[in-house]
Amino acid sequence: MARAGINPFNVFSLKVEPEIVYQRTLSEKNSVFDYNRTIIASRMRYLLKNLPHTSCFYLKLFNSLVEIDGMKSIWFMKDRAYEFV
Repeated sequence: MARAGINPFNVFSLKVEPEIVYQRTLSEKNSVFDYNRTIIASRMRYLLKNLPHTSCFYLKLFNSLVEIDGMKSIWFMKDRAYEFV
């Protein structure tokens, strides 16, 4: 986004443990979406490796990073996001 000249007003980072993300997709394993466990695990490893750098970038360059506790209710997360929009 930065290379394209797009300056984000708000970048939201949902804080959820990787194990929780993995567990939440278990019920969808055999659904129409057929979540591939290998792909999810690979993406979670990539996220854990790169999130600190990405978060720091948006915080320092644009001061636009908003962290939201993803373990709270969907209403809490929505209200928190609306506060910053």
